[in-house]
Amino acid sequence: MLSTKEKVELLNSMEIVETDSDGETLIYVLVDYNEENLEKLSQIVPNLEQYLKDFGDVDNDKSAIEISMAAWEYTKAKWYQGGKFHLEKPAVKVKHQVTNYTRLKSELATNENKDWCFCQVKKSAEKYGLILNEEDFKRFFKLKVDGKDVDWMMHQMKAYNKTFVDTLVAYITQ
Repeated sequence: MLSTKEKVELLNSMEIVETDSDGETLIYVLVDYNEENLEKLSQIVPNLEQYLKDFGDVDNDKSAIEISMAAWEYTKAKWYQGGKFHLEKPAVKVKHQVTNYTRLKSELATNENKDWCFCQVKKSAEKYGLILNEEDFKRFFKLKVDGKDVDWMMHQMKAYNKTFVDTLVAYITQ
């Protein structure tokens, strides 16, 4: 019998052909319907035929297998990100922490409005305890200058452990 970690690794070894999600909700993850994937799935679910009938291939067209239900129900996976299932929510990785706000401020805050926007972005990052890399700080700054709600976005980054891009997508689609 496989361990939980081995089951997740087995699911993650399957090549994903299509996914769909709605914001934070994963709707489905499809892999090719082939012998290799069926063999792997049979090591994860207790009854492969029943799983395919109920969740994996409900149309019985043998074109693709939906595997997210197998991940949630039979491996204890709690998160899907970057094309992989995870037992825990992955940490957001920071490339380079902004340490020289003085230099960055002299580069970005070229007028009174931009100075205010710079201070607001810095204040929001500090409020949510975010350690932004310089690239993301500049991105937030540009959004703030354009009148966007960067405080909401930073809250999303912190509360849901999202990357800048994931946060921006959530903002656009809200």
